Amino acid sequence: NPPGPQFVRLARLLMKLAPNFRLRSTVIPERIMSDPEEQQAVKEDALFHSQLSLRLGAGLLDSGRWALKHADKLRTAMLLSHGTRDCLTSPAASAEFARRAGELCQLAILEGQLHDPFRDVERAAVIARHVAFIRQLVPAKGGADDH
Repeated sequence: NPPGPQFVRLARLLMKLAPNFRLRSTVIPERIMSDPEEQQAVKEDALFHSQLSLRLGAGLLDSGRWALKHADKLRTAMLLSHGTRDCLTSPAASAEFARRAGELCQLAILEGQLHDPFRDVERAAVIARHVAFIRQLVPAKGGADDH
């Protein structure tokens, strides 16, 4: 999933010259979710585009590397979901993050899911899993300590 090292080196060099230069990305609705209605909604969304500035691309790569490096410092429970068919980000990187983070990170590998499982055909099950995760963390009476 991550771009090759030659591409990254070239992009970083170009970023120094033109950080706001935009590349056309491979983000198309059919690669994000398989629900035809959601795909159409993305296509009709005036704010959706398939461009990525060199600065943002470098920031995303750097942030991912930083997160992996510091995963063992996680102090808040989290549920990390990742679709096995996600071609935009790396399920293997999510699994590695969860391994490094330890018991505070529950990994949910979503078989057959794409990049945005919350907007896909199996969204009800994905949302239910996240709700159950949150409910096990929150006390039964309203969620906050009673004072």
